[in-house]
Amino acid sequence: MGSAFHQGDKVFGSAGFPYDPRACAEKALVDDDSMMPIPEGISFEEAAASVSAGFTAITIMRMLPPPPARVLVSGATGGVGHILVRALLKQGYEVAGTASSSKLDFLKSLGGVQAFGYEKPLPGRLDRSFDAVVDMPGGKAGIAMYGYLKDGGLLVSVPTITAKEVCAAAPSRVKASGVLASHEKEVREALVKLLSEGVKPFISGRMPLHECQRAHELIGSGHTMGKIVLIP
Repeated sequence: MGSAFHQGDKVFGSAGFPYDPRACAEKALVDDDSMMPIPEGISFEEAAASVSAGFTAITIMRMLPPPPARVLVSGATGGVGHILVRALLKQGYEVAGTASSSKLDFLKSLGGVQAFGYEKPLPGRLDRSFDAVVDMPGGKAGIAMYGYLKDGGLLVSVPTITAKEVCAAAPSRVKASGVLASHEKEVREALVKLLSEGVKPFISGRMPLHECQRAHELIGSGHTMGKIVLIP
């Protein structure tokens, strides 16, 4: 079969996903079916920054009840969180999000989201008021989110390292699930569509390729906003 792409086409994707995505390199040999066309108006950096976070955000959205459900995103300013918030708003969900007080202005800038600082408890009026909660921090912070779900609501816990613990703590009145990002064709097409509709990732930093370890450390700290991209 011939390739869907031609020399000079602008494409993006994930090299090695989901089998062995562990290397940073200036060049990589990839399969055609792991690549996607970059929509008009999207830069190479924006496309690259959207891949893993975008796959995860879209996979989560496929698990949620349909709009106009009320969704609370805990840790809403990180790589996955800010893309998810923008995508949910685009689809007509009612969205609230939590972040540190220093990042609330950024969270509000995503447009139409109720923004709350996580340094103190959320207002009592939000107890048992959400159809779904997306837990980005995991662990004890994720477990604390169950009180904001309606009966029959769903909590999606994103960090795989604590998802089992968080899900095991679910009260009987609600549901809980971990999530593994899908990269199947429908998800790839949905990501291209989101980008073409203007749901772009926020790039908070650009670092040279030789500082890839430092970039991973910064992202792993849980204190960055949006995405960091590596520049060859």
